[in-house]
Amino acid sequence: MASTGKRIKPEQQAAAMASYVVSGDYSEAARQAGVNRATAKAIVTDPDNKQAIADLKKDASAAMQDYMRRCLPNVQRLSDKMLDLAEERMGDCSAYQLIGMRNLLIQEQMQQIGGNTAVQVNVVFGSKPGDMDAFK
Repeated sequence: MASTGKRIKPEQQAAAMASYVVSGDYSEAARQAGVNRATAKAIVTDPDNKQAIADLKKDASAAMQDYMRRCLPNVQRLSDKMLDLAEERMGDCSAYQLIGMRNLLIQEQMQQIGGNTAVQVNVVFGSKPGDMDAFK
């Protein structure tokens, strides 16, 4: 890779590649590595880094699959819980309330598995009198 300015440290190159593999975004890779976007793109697209990026993608994919396998019991438990609640309350709930229950369970799951709890979850309970009666 040709360079005309400040030399990029190996740690910055590694950070840019790792961030790009996870995010798929040159700007995010640049932020993580502390370099500009053009430099991050040059690092990622450098033919010398092709194998390293392929290895990172393989490792990231394996880690994500392992993480998903570990989370599966919690997801199944919460899905079962939601289905049980829905079955018990189906006659008393509006579609908006069922969506709200689902969203609350998703948010609970994210907190239990240590996920990003800043994920926006839209909860709609309805605005008519009696919409909340099913939760009493």
